[in-house]
Amino acid sequence: MVECVKNRESGSDSSIPVFLGDGTVSAGPDFVTLMGKLAPGPDYKLCLSTEFVESEADFNRLKSRMSVTGRANT
Repeated sequence: MVECVKNRESGSDSSIPVFLGDGTVSAGPDFVTLMGKLAPGPDYKLCLSTEFVESEADFNRLKSRMSVTGRANT
């Protein structure tokens, strides 16, 4: 199962909903792919972090150091 956190920049919701997907994530030197399905929702952004992100607090703490590498439109 893949968990994707919605980007809150454009909304005023105080919570970050989690959108689910199911599939296999593969990564190589020049690509990251998801072979599977994402739940319908907003456009997703792929953010890479050097540390494990388990909670909203982790995400907010690490957000400025993350690299946004791609988008997936659903």
